[in-house]
Amino acid sequence: MKTKLYTLLTGLLMAVCISSYGQEIISEFTHSNGLLNSSCTIVEAADGNLLIGNNVYPDGMTATSVVFKYTPEGELLDSLTFPYRSCLWTSNPTNPETQVYAAFVTEGATSAIKIAFINSDFCIEDEMLVPIPNTDENCTSYGAFFFDTQNDIIASYWKGDQFHLLRIGLDGALKQDKEAEGLFPSASKPDTTVYYMAPKHFNNSPQQFSLLGDIYNPYRWPVIGYTFDDDFNNIDKHVYYLVKDEILVNGGMGEHIISFDENSYLLAARIEHGYYGYAGLIKFARANHEPLNIQLFEGNDPYHYNVSPCDTKVLDDHSIYFSYLMHVSTNNSVAFVRTSPDLDKIWDFTIPPIPQQVFGDAKITILRDGRIALGTNVYREDYTKSDLHIYIIHDGYDSTPETVAAKTPFKLFPNPVQDVLEIACTDSSEMEDAMLYDMQGRLLATYNTATKRIDMSMMPAGVYMLHMAMKDGTSYHEKIIKE
Repeated sequence: MKTKLYTLLTGLLMAVCISSYGQEIISEFTHSNGLLNSSCTIVEAADGNLLIGNNVYPDGMTATSVVFKYTPEGELLDSLTFPYRSCLWTSNPTNPETQVYAAFVTEGATSAIKIAFINSDFCIEDEMLVPIPNTDENCTSYGAFFFDTQNDIIASYWKGDQFHLLRIGLDGALKQDKEAEGLFPSASKPDTTVYYMAPKHFNNSPQQFSLLGDIYNPYRWPVIGYTFDDDFNNIDKHVYYLVKDEILVNGGMGEHIISFDENSYLLAARIEHGYYGYAGLIKFARANHEPLNIQLFEGNDPYHYNVSPCDTKVLDDHSIYFSYLMHVSTNNSVAFVRTSPDLDKIWDFTIPPIPQQVFGDAKITILRDGRIALGTNVYREDYTKSDLHIYIIHDGYDSTPETVAAKTPFKLFPNPVQDVLEIACTDSSEMEDAMLYDMQGRLLATYNTATKRIDMSMMPAGVYMLHMAMKDGTSYHEKIIKE
């Protein structure tokens, strides 16, 4: 079902970006089983259908996992049930025709990893059980499962107060089981406790992994990050708290780290700045953890405190997709953003609220044809049941310089500018008006463009976005640097 484009109502700039580049929800569908669900992980099968992994709690306590096979248009084709809570559901990196399912399980008095391979006919082709030596039924899985660059599964678990990292081959071989040393206590705040850890793939060459934790105190939850090398040695630690100019990291809700390039990485986290809260993206230098770029995204409650980051993907051109919850209670909404490599906003829009329900997450999957599948888990108001909502999105933005230049029928100079910005139309298009926004989407000034000159002499130095409306109904935006 093709639906109208949903845009942010909190700023004209966002709507302009979408109308210029043609973002569109081309289909959306809901899976409702009348039960409590806790995840929505989408994998694109070799035939183009969507395999949606989901943990289900029939009694509200004990988890099983179900994978649903849907067409991108929303037709349910098949389903497959496993008797465990899924920790990994992804494509097989050694055979794109198959998918890999993995779970942390208890077999008798021993913990183990269950691995299953699902073929193109949506049947279990092979499965294996990998016991973890010297464990018992009290060990618990914690954090993400993922593949490293050698196509091994990296997993983690708690054994008492010890946090272990695992490496398992796709042949079922347990290659490594090592305690992650140096995590407790926090060197910077020895009276606090790291209570949450989630390992992520951090860097390809040399291969490194990151673990994030939250330092609990009564007022804020700074985030602590550890870096481990390929042999699971703890080689670095950094506390993310005061980033810059009263910009504070406040963990406890959706924070995550991903690699950006060989010199930098991205942290997505809740941010406090002044009296307001934001979902923040921050690019850090690997060498010294210095912040390179910062972008803050607002929520939709008066002080934005309950915004929460969900997922981040870096594209081949190093632009970024970012999803976040604009609130974490009833009638909230999901924001979906694309930024430049420097974290400047290219476009964004919201998935609007569903009455009396709560979006719990928004996972991003980039399909082979360039479309985006956004998987969300939507809870009923009492949190006893939830449904899966899937949105297939077309991104009309073309990031190639030739295409972007061709879309812009004017030139702005000088840029960077100190006083007056000149406008020169490059074809017969005529400009109607211009509006200047800051990088948070706030309207600062409106200009009459009949003179083709914009006076910015009174604006503070910084980065701005200029929206240009043409008489033929088209509109454009350009980043302006004021010196």
